[in-house]
Amino acid sequence: MTKGNAIRYYRKYSGAHGYIIGFTYKKKNYMIRIEGDIMPRFLKMGKQASSKGGHEKLDLYLNNELKEELIRKGAVEIDYEIHKGNNGREFEKWVQNYYGVPARDWDDTGFWQCGDLTIDGKEYQVKFEGAQFVTVVTLHGLQKMGKNWKNYVPQRGRKKKAN
Repeated sequence: MTKGNAIRYYRKYSGAHGYIIGFTYKKKNYMIRIEGDIMPRFLKMGKQASSKGGHEKLDLYLNNELKEELIRKGAVEIDYEIHKGNNGREFEKWVQNYYGVPARDWDDTGFWQCGDLTIDGKEYQVKFEGAQFVTVVTLHGLQKMGKNWKNYVPQRGRKKKAN
């Protein structure tokens, strides 16, 4: 799947109204709230590790030029400490506290159902730089569901080889 098609389908199925993006620039951490769709130049196609299936995926990618642009457009420096392991989950918890919104349990709710948190009645996806947005496998699964795409349930884990 091309990057353009992946973005188009991600937007079609997304349950979010905007994004809260975190990133590090010159040893400082920043956050910006983006209303509406995320810009294609912030995304790139990549591949998962083979241990996760090796599928094509759409990732958040911010080079220094894009980070400088986001700072000019209002990204604020934040008191957030980078975590080893799953930095995305920790950033999401930090954002929930920052905005004072009720924490959602980590329930693996799909991006097609809702955002990661709700602020003033709007759903937001929360992503820290380098985060995966979606795999192409998930987009194909949503497409196969047709009009019932909101009921999509992804298959979890890799298939084991039969002996």
